[in-house]
Amino acid sequence: MKKILTATFMLIAIHFAAVPAIADMYKWVDQNGVMHFSDTPPKSEPNVETLETSTYKEPPPKPAATDAEAVPAPTPEEKVKKESVNSGNKVEIFTTSWCRYCKDALAFLRANRIDYQQYDIEKDRQAAERMRSLGGRGGVPFAVINGNKLYGFSEQSYKRALGLR
Repeated sequence: MKKILTATFMLIAIHFAAVPAIADMYKWVDQNGVMHFSDTPPKSEPNVETLETSTYKEPPPKPAATDAEAVPAPTPEEKVKKESVNSGNKVEIFTTSWCRYCKDALAFLRANRIDYQQYDIEKDRQAAERMRSLGGRGGVPFAVINGNKLYGFSEQSYKRALGLR
């Protein structure tokens, strides 16, 4: 009888110890392009992603699309506009191979035909040191677009830094 009570008590203790571990996490990128994680949702951010910590898994990578599928051919007017927007933009982006947000940022730059210099901080120690010297906090993607330092990926922040509408 004592063993049954002990086992029951242990099961109840384990159950209550595990309950706090089953909590939602919230992720958002603020207007400055900084990514935040919190156990409480922000009051003023419209695009908040809820992550369940007990079941969260990195989403599978998107299938690679050919350039023809990913970006339709621009009309002559769009081509002139894109070329004029791209001229003069200086973009450096620090990434890793496994980062989903890095892939999204690179896809955005390619889709908008923005020239960029990419550095993989895991494969290039000098790139990692350069990122830190520019103010990178260790998270990726970290981009310097026309002198603006952007942490994480936010399409709005990238457009603003690039002068796109």
